[in-house]
Amino acid sequence: MDTEYDHIDIIGTTHEIHHNETDRMMNSYYHKQEVSTVKSLLSKIGNLNYDKVLDLGCSIGTWYDDYKTFGFKKIIGIDISKERAMKAKERGYDEIHVCNAYELPFEDQSIDCIISNDVLVHVLQDSDKLKIFKEVKRVLTDDGIFIFNITNAGGFGFSEDTTIKYCRMNKWQTSSELIKQSGLKMRDIVPSYYTIPRIGANPKFVKISTKYIFLCIDALLKKMNNLESAKVVYFTAKKL
Repeated sequence: MDTEYDHIDIIGTTHEIHHNETDRMMNSYYHKQEVSTVKSLLSKIGNLNYDKVLDLGCSIGTWYDDYKTFGFKKIIGIDISKERAMKAKERGYDEIHVCNAYELPFEDQSIDCIISNDVLVHVLQDSDKLKIFKEVKRVLTDDGIFIFNITNAGGFGFSEDTTIKYCRMNKWQTSSELIKQSGLKMRDIVPSYYTIPRIGANPKFVKISTKYIFLCIDALLKKMNNLESAKVVYFTAKKL
């Protein structure tokens, strides 16, 4: 069975390093939508005074500026790729670990906030996701939070959990169940975005769409809290 290590050189791509203009614009749009979603989830937490955040699957550190904007004073990253982790370190991450999330190099109840963006989609075995959730529970403080996203199977037209190459698309219900099995408690489940262009779409169309059309469609569907059709869904979990 394949794992993320079988595709380690592929799965770290971010919107900043796409060579294709259409992919670069679209992934930049996705990133902005995800930043907005994470910001909203953080705002729902009363008396938020976390000093540090653990970026679980930091890649080259694309989220560094966003975490700073959110108010985190210390940013810790982990990634399975040493090359990508070192780039995150150069970018400004205060602490970097080259490791996976099955055995985090942190003491019990030592991290207040853990955020994982576009990472679990590449964890191809659901049993491995459960291991990660249990490990997250171990290192979270009693008042800590865990924010993460999944690529939603329903949003791509699949009625069941589906793996295609190096991506695992889960139903949002599957992730909810895994969280429950891990001993964590679900706090929020929200859609992030819905719209994607067809493969090979004209860059001019994508530029206009991401500035106006997709923005309006996504805003409307998010207000309806349409989880089934969302391409990406975010979760917030806490200890019981």
